[in-house]
Amino acid sequence: MHLRVLVNGNFEKVQKWKHDLSAQALLYEYEKGKPKGALQLTVRTMEIVDICFPEEHLDTVLKIVKPTKNTYGVAGTKKSRYPWLDRAVKLMIKTMKLKPIPEYEKKPHYLDKTDVAVHGIGIKKDLYDDDGIELI
Repeated sequence: MHLRVLVNGNFEKVQKWKHDLSAQALLYEYEKGKPKGALQLTVRTMEIVDICFPEEHLDTVLKIVKPTKNTYGVAGTKKSRYPWLDRAVKLMIKTMKLKPIPEYEKKPHYLDKTDVAVHGIGIKKDLYDDDGIELI
């Protein structure tokens, strides 16, 4: 069973909440006819992260973050593994008025992305003031 919720708040408080939630244990029947054991809740993060930076550093940030294009599909097929996610991403792109993420050089960087999927949604340019200063 999966319960999906949208969480918003102070970063440290949200992290603590997720940590405390993942420490909860429930009884679970691992094998038929055997005593139930404890199963720890699994908290999997599905977040929209808004990364703010000066426009002149777009290529650098893309090399650091390494967002992938819509890769929710089943490998080697055109069938989507998560059709609901595809629809949600399309809706986000439309409602947030995002532009496609440009191509960038995918050279190695120091950030570890082991077990972390970073799916690119889109980019949005900042406004500029009368002096041409970007309003980040």
